Amino acid sequence: MKPLITLWFFVLGSTVLLSGFFYLAENYPHIIGNFYFLAGIALGAYLIMVFMKWWSYKNKKKNLSKD
Repeated sequence: MKPLITLWFFVLGSTVLLSGFFYLAENYPHIIGNFYFLAGIALGAYLIMVFMKWWSYKNKKKNLSKD
């Protein structure tokens, strides 16, 4: 996969996570202190990172086998 597309997916995922976080923070001020909410945001960011690493590794392997 092209690095630009990988970067685009990473930026899109990060933007979605942050926009959701700030929307909830603005509309529900008490949720900032909620440990489970913050843990969910951290876990979501980690899972996106793991998925993007796996996806780029899979596509690199596929592209190497074509050569």
